[in-house]
Formats: sequence, C-alpha cells, structure tokens
Amino acid sequence: MNFKKWDWCLVLELLQLLLLVIGVQGYPKQTKNVMTGSNVTLLPPRKHLGNYKRLTWLYTTKQKILEHENKTKYFNSTFKNRVKLDLESGALHIYEVWRRDSGVYYLRVYNEREEEWAINLTVWDPVPKPFITFKKKEESKDSCYLSLYCEIEDQTADYVWYNDSGPFPNENQADVLELTVNPQNYSTFYTCQVRNPVSSKNDTVYFTPPCGLARSSGVTWIATWLVALAPIMLCSLLI
Repeated sequence: MNFKKWDWCLVLELLQLLLLVIGVQGYPKQTKNVMTGSNVTLLPPRKHLGNYKRLTWLYTTKQKILEHENKTKYFNSTFKNRVKLDLESGALHIYEVWRRDSGVYYLRVYNEREEEWAINLTVWDPVPKPFITFKKKEESKDSCYLSLYCEIEDQTADYVWYNDSGPFPNENQADVLELTVNPQNYSTFYTCQVRNPVSSKNDTVYFTPPCGLARSSGVTWIATWLVALAPIMLCSLLI
C-alpha cells in the first residue's frame, strides 16, 4: 500500500510540474507581427483580470518593463517613456516600436496564485520595392528561354511570381524565374511581388512575342515600330 501511495504522489508531482511548464491557465503563446514605427497593444488572452494584487510586464524573463502594485512603477529600460499600462485590462501599449523590440513579452498577474502569459512580438521593416532584370538565354523558332531576376535589398522577404493566369506554383517562388515561352503559354506580363508579414511591393515587366521584354507595356512595341520605320526614313533622306 505504501508503494502505491508513493506512486500516486509521484504522478501528482509530475502532473503539477507539467502544468507549470505549459501554463496552468492553458492559453497558447500569442504571436504578433507589426511594422517599425507603429504603435502596438499587447493584450492578455483573458478579458477580465479581476482585482489582482500585482501585475508585471517583462521583456524576456529578465528585464522588467513595469510593475503595478498599488501604483505603477516604470523601470529604466529602452521602453521607458514609450509604454503605458491599461490598469483595467492589463494591456501594455508600446509606442513607436523598433526592430530591437522584437522578442517574447511576459505578463505575470498575482492574485492568490500567479498566472503568466507569453506574447511573441516581431517587428518588421517594410519591404523595399523590387526591380526585375531579365536575360534572354536562347531563342528558337517556336520557343524563347528567359531568366527573370527579382532584385531586392532585403533578403528575408518572400517572393511570389505572377502572370496572366495568376501566381506560379510554389516551386517557382524564388528570386529567379526561369521561363520557356512558346505561343501556347506566353503571358503579356510577369510580376514579382516581395512581401513579409506586414508589407508587400511588386514590379512588372511586359512580354511581346516572339521574345521581347520591356519595363513598360508600350516600350517593346515602340522599339519594333522604330526598327520597321528606319529604312523608310533613310530612303526619304536619300531622295
């Protein structure tokens, strides 16, 4: 009987430890993405915190941002003069966030027992505008082989290529798009969109059969027209 009793005690202790690790309240970690320079509000998952005795906001588990116990104390940190506490909801307002503000924030509320919530905040710069360059690799009677390069300074952005039919398959979503164009599958344009969780920008080039690409939809047509007109203009000058 004593061994069985010890077994049950061990199970209960392990269960208690597991609850502490995953959080007794059972709320999953929140994730939030915002743009640099914006204002952000970090909210606890529970709408009403009740009459808590002490409330603490931390950046990581080591740096206290503020603590409220009868009155609110703001600690000396990079957040000072940029944060405000909503006493009723427990929300933390952060003004003009920077990229270095990215990280995990913890809210600890004590009232008879302590509860803790974690919020993962990521601050992103807006993506710069991309620029498409292109290279004609080979041209045959019925096909044109092209390489399109989507150039951008930010290497963390995701790429999405589009044509007349919509987005290309996932295996084509990279900074370089290799194309084999023929009369059956050519598109009037090709667009590269770069994006991150908070912004997106794009650039477009236009295609004219059999193997022409231009920055503007009219540039290739104008160039072709000038080539065709040149002999006529030359003849008129010689007459």
